[in-house]
Amino acid sequence: MEIIYNNLKVSLPDAIIVGAAKAGTTSLFNYLSDHPQIFKPRIKEPWFFSFRGKKPQFIIPNSGRVNSKEIISNDQEYFDLFKNSDKYLIEGSTSYLYTAKDTIKNIKDLYGEDYSKLKIIIVLRNPIERAWSHYMMHVRDNKTDLSFTESIKEEAIRNMLSSGGIIGYDYIGFGMYYNQIKLFKDVFPELKILMYDDFLRSPLDYLNQLTDFLSIDRFSFHTSQKYNASGSPKNGVSKLISSIINRDSYFKSFIKGFLPKGFLFKLSLSLKPLLYRKVKISSKEKNSLIEIYREEVLKLEKLIGYDLKHWLN
Repeated sequence: MEIIYNNLKVSLPDAIIVGAAKAGTTSLFNYLSDHPQIFKPRIKEPWFFSFRGKKPQFIIPNSGRVNSKEIISNDQEYFDLFKNSDKYLIEGSTSYLYTAKDTIKNIKDLYGEDYSKLKIIIVLRNPIERAWSHYMMHVRDNKTDLSFTESIKEEAIRNMLSSGGIIGYDYIGFGMYYNQIKLFKDVFPELKILMYDDFLRSPLDYLNQLTDFLSIDRFSFHTSQKYNASGSPKNGVSKLISSIINRDSYFKSFIKGFLPKGFLFKLSLSLKPLLYRKVKISSKEKNSLIEIYREEVLKLEKLIGYDLKHWLN
């Protein structure tokens, strides 16, 4: 949508997917981006409204390397993501649900009176499965050397965040949906809450619900490609290849400029099924998470009017 900001006309998203993390939002964003009426910005997750005006520099705890995630905190850089397009504008940053208070404040500050026109999309996944998937993504990307049991301890999470670790290391906090969703529900009249399980069961029906919500034409989406799937390297060779793929290097940045746009991304997608295997959470770890989330889930189902008791089984 077009707004006037500091006496200038700028374009901002008409809709934002705010989370939850590891709930199929990357796949959802990419499927929606195939729609001819939708414009896809060059960065899917700029995390702008989480960190507007105060760009963080996250550190990977087990290596000391600076995380390569591209975060935009400057207004003009964010405007540039959407300039010169008259299509429907979307963005999807899973940090926004976790940082709900800051996100909402920054949206209202930037959109002004037009904030109420913004459509908010929230996808919810069982927080137990979500936490495990988030951890396994970091295992896949060689960004943790802790066990899951150690990773979800309050002290470990606190230490990772205080030492500059990316907010995604808060595996528990990212699934504490109740207060996050309540903040969004209290502010945005145009809000759609969807369930990850429904997405898996019937992606086309799910996407049709969204096109209706966005008031754009229905479309024959292709949903065979899966994005950002988590997993553990199958063997030592897979782990070595994975470390090369996920390691930041000047050489990788250099050759990117000579390859077709999106080539490395597509190559990475094709390699993932060969490199990684699914690992299930243990019964002991699952039961500990059920107790952590029990009260949260029961409050949430009352808030959104959706039976979520199966999350606690």
